[in-house]
Amino acid sequence: LSTLLINALVTCGIAVGASFVILVLVTLNVWVSLLATVCICMVIMGVVAVTMLLGASLGFYECLVMILSIGLAVRPPQAPPCAAPCARRSL
Repeated sequence: LSTLLINALVTCGIAVGASFVILVLVTLNVWVSLLATVCICMVIMGVVAVTMLLGASLGFYECLVMILSIGLAVRPPQAPPCAAPCARRSL
């Protein structure tokens, strides 16, 4: 289990670094990317802290959720698929 935890933390570090690079490329602003990366880290630490405070051990699924939460934090919002066609029909 300790190897799984170490691998999860290393993977989180790589994912946070990659998300910072992607954010810099998308926003072209290092300051905004740094703030967004700090927010991502705060979310991850919050999830881990709440998990530990509730008395749960950090197992396989908890590590998986911790890693996947980074990808959800960077994903850009998308409009519903029918937003554009519905707007055109109403005209």
